[in-house]
Amino acid sequence: GEKMTDAEKLAELKKWARSFRSRCTQDVNHWEKLNEKKLELKAFGMVQAMDVVMNKIEELDNEKAD
Repeated sequence: GEKMTDAEKLAELKKWARSFRSRCTQDVNHWEKLNEKKLELKAFGMVQAMDVVMNKIEELDNEKAD
């Protein structure tokens, strides 16, 4: 197969991060409905961690654009 460029890898990573984050957000809502405080907090922690990851990806993306 074709070798991916760094820009393509970054785009893939961004897409993955976005879908994983929304998956975690669904988990937060799911556990909240079931009143599972501990699991809800755990899922929320994942959402916050993904925000950090996504910010880092954005930074890398912006450096590429310069």
